[in-house]
Amino acid sequence: MKRVIIYCQEQENVGYIIKKLREYVKKKNWELAGRTVEACNSSDGLFEILNKLNEFDAILIYNRENILDEFNRQLLSGLATEGQIEIIEYRNQQQRDEM
Repeated sequence: MKRVIIYCQEQENVGYIIKKLREYVKKKNWELAGRTVEACNSSDGLFEILNKLNEFDAILIYNRENILDEFNRQLLSGLATEGQIEIIEYRNQQQRDEM
């Protein structure tokens, strides 16, 4: 079973985003290992996730555009590019699942 952690940044619709991501985790029969809602202009939550990379298989985000902080977006992209962790974008996966 895939273990995932939800990551998003504070924004107006964060409750809706978390709800959708939790529903998706349940639909895919994955194990939810936790969630982090990052304050704007902060990377503390993301650094906590980085310290626990061995505890889960993937980081689930709504989509890259919802990561408002450029540094955090680039850090996530770098982790995925280096193969350190899988970054799953809900919006892209949802569209593929519907095909």
